Amino acid sequence: MTRLLGDLLDVSLIKHDRFALSRVPLDLREPVRSAVDAVGTSRTKTGVRVVASLGEEPFPLLGDPARLEQVFTNLLTNAVRHNLAGAVAAAL
Repeated sequence: MTRLLGDLLDVSLIKHDRFALSRVPLDLREPVRSAVDAVGTSRTKTGVRVVASLGEEPFPLLGDPARLEQVFTNLLTNAVRHNLAGAVAAAL
């Protein structure tokens, strides 16, 4: 419920041009790893196994770590929810 309210607040801020993104140097593997961990532990009842192969090399970029994690979490959650084969994989 908290996340839903937060998403609704974000939509309101976007509509009124008050939504701010941070742009900090980061390794894209970190928000992906966090999203995989969050979705993997919350979806154990579905029988879907979420695995990420992130490679050894950093993937540097400027971005908002919290928003990137949110995007990847949403994508993985949807993939798990609508998966018929029982497996979801992410590679970076």
